[in-house]
Amino acid sequence: MLNALALATPADKIIRGKKNFEELLRYSSEKGAALALVYEKFGNPAGLKVFEPSGQKYLCPFSGVNVVRGLRSLLQKAKVGRVVVSNKQPVTEDARSLRNFFVSLPTEQSGQLVAHIDTQQKEDREIISLSVEGVECVSFYFRVKTVKR
Repeated sequence: MLNALALATPADKIIRGKKNFEELLRYSSEKGAALALVYEKFGNPAGLKVFEPSGQKYLCPFSGVNVVRGLRSLLQKAKVGRVVVSNKQPVTEDARSLRNFFVSLPTEQSGQLVAHIDTQQKEDREIISLSVEGVECVSFYFRVKTVKR
């Protein structure tokens, strides 16, 4: 998932290695960008922990993620230069947070590709999809809580 996000967004991918959390925060603040950490549950990606340069932090849990394989060949050397967002607003707060995070990412000025962020609803799930040049790269699923009467 991390590789797909790095390819489909204008974000920098950082492998933590021996860097501690403070070093990661310092790096993101020097760039003036948010830091997003993928967290897992039972070995599977469960969401993002986002740390804004302003000091605000929030969790963005999702109920599932789908990553399209073979993205590297499509996006090998080109960078995302522009992000386009659909007009449909997310229903869930978590989906809205993730969408806003993707929109806030600084774009690569020399980038040639356009990333699209789309919001859909299917039954009890809301889906935020990232696609580049018409190829769906990553989809995040959020459960929509319905009130039963």
